[in-house]
Amino acid sequence: MRGTYDRGVRSVRLRPFTSPDLPLVEPWFADADTQRWLGGPGWPRLVLTGRPLGEYRGAVETGNYDWLATDDELVVGYIGCGTYDRWTTWEGGPGGRGVMASIDVPAANISYVVDPARRRRGCIGGARPGAVPGDLGAGSSCGRSSCPEAASRVRTAR
Repeated sequence: MRGTYDRGVRSVRLRPFTSPDLPLVEPWFADADTQRWLGGPGWPRLVLTGRPLGEYRGAVETGNYDWLATDDELVVGYIGCGTYDRWTTWEGGPGGRGVMASIDVPAANISYVVDPARRRRGCIGGARPGAVPGDLGAGSSCGRSSCPEAASRVRTAR
């Protein structure tokens, strides 16, 4: 019998994302859905630059972690996680007001991309958090700062 998140995927594993992996994932960032939620092809290269931690949307970065998801050694996804000193609610875009609220608790932003050729097949997406916009293979940072409803749940939990 299969478990709740077992969608027939034999063995999804994570391994660190490194420079030699760049040609595997860079094309995924040319995809329209990925660009809509995460940005274009320059983004995975940026995470490999070893840039110093700084300020992001009103919070201080405390760490960056990046992995590749593999299914029987086939690369099927990329996962990035940034950690921060506080939870912020951010209103961006044209006319955006920036930081709308802040909660003084450690927070994280988890973003992921599934290989566009493997999307909507239950491949690693079946185990993703439910707070991702739409049923895409690209996710955003709803768990950290982009979604006011998520911030209200954190306030309630405190």
